[in-house]
Amino acid sequence: MDDIARRILARHDALDAHALLAETLNTSALQSVLLSVHRHRAASRRPAEALRGFNPLHQPCAVDARALHRAEGVAYEALAEGVDALDLALTVPFGAHHALAGSPQHNVLSTIRDAELLADPTVALALEAARRRREDRGAIVRLASCDRVARLQRLEQPGHTRHFRLFALLTAGRDVGSERFRTDAVLEHLGFYIRLLKGLAAIGYDIRGIEVRVTDTEAVAGLAAAHGVDVHAHKKAAAEALLDQAGAALPRALPPDQLDALALPPRAVQRLQHVRDRVFAALQHDHPDVPAAFDLGRVRQVTYYEGLCFHVFAHGPDGLCLPIADGGLTRWTGALLADRKELAFTSGVGLELLVKLFDQ
Repeated sequence: MDDIARRILARHDALDAHALLAETLNTSALQSVLLSVHRHRAASRRPAEALRGFNPLHQPCAVDARALHRAEGVAYEALAEGVDALDLALTVPFGAHHALAGSPQHNVLSTIRDAELLADPTVALALEAARRRREDRGAIVRLASCDRVARLQRLEQPGHTRHFRLFALLTAGRDVGSERFRTDAVLEHLGFYIRLLKGLAAIGYDIRGIEVRVTDTEAVAGLAAAHGVDVHAHKKAAAEALLDQAGAALPRALPPDQLDALALPPRAVQRLQHVRDRVFAALQHDHPDVPAAFDLGRVRQVTYYEGLCFHVFAHGPDGLCLPIADGGLTRWTGALLADRKELAFTSGVGLELLVKLFDQ
């Protein structure tokens, strides 16, 4: 992106302008300049130009708003007691998605007022959770929201759009030892998504099965390293290709009773044993019809989450099996509060995608 900007400026003998705008001007001065520029450019904009610029980023959602409203209502009903449901602002501070989630800035819709449009509600939830935790370190913060978000990366799968409705959860607290916060958060979030999917099935959604898979990123990294692959040094596709070349078939759906057969890092073994004994046992008691397994071949987002993460799969017609909900442990609140013991477990479900694919 910087090279493109420099080539454009070079054509107008204005290379120094890039350094001026990107580095020299402070935030207030830059905002004043950009506001002036956009005011002048907008003043010459004609209605026909506005219509020509009405691209998919600006077009309304293709799903009937009443269907989305019904699904959102089921989601809020599925929340556990003690979760605060928030109606988030449209924006977060400029650079927040990159600072916390590592999102490339060109995938986020930035504004000229030191803000950016919401692309991931868990980032906004983390900011709010850090504010609450700063005021009261003794209380675990549980938040939820349902928001329309915008993302500008290349669309690679059918049905995906530039903006969509996303339901998100966040649990923030302190590391108290014995993996208790982590496993409690995993159980809370998985319980919500199972109740949501069952609630949607109860109102006619063609959801024919639910499946849970839990991953430990350290375990995945350890298994891959045993085959000579550093998953932290490669993007998902490259890491998967290298594992295929090495003939490594990492277990994607390992039954809980087969965990002890693997040679894993000791901390990962302990975490997964706690998941088996605390999380899977509780799920089996409350939802015996929902199979749960360990996914130790998931390399996607292995550097995004730290330790435990999960996928919840929804099975539908024509063999459809979709990882509809995703979540995991982050240290975002720890970074915001400069305290390594502060942890945040975040997750989200593509509510709009659920309506598109399963609402019959």
